[in-house]
Amino acid sequence: IMEIKSIRLCQNCQSELGLDVSFCPKCGTKQEEPEIITVEEMKTCPDCGISVPLDSAFCTSCGAKM
Repeated sequence: IMEIKSIRLCQNCQSELGLDVSFCPKCGTKQEEPEIITVEEMKTCPDCGISVPLDSAFCTSCGAKM
């Protein structure tokens, strides 16, 4: 859901932040760059066809076992 809303949580105070924020406006903590998953790190669900991370045991969309 956070990915769809283009937000992330502050690593210190858990406030919602935009993906482009470098410092939290609530607590001032410097934010690490968000992890970007490349296509090579993804696999396709055999049931619904969406891409899920390689280490997923179940599909994040339909719940099918990977």
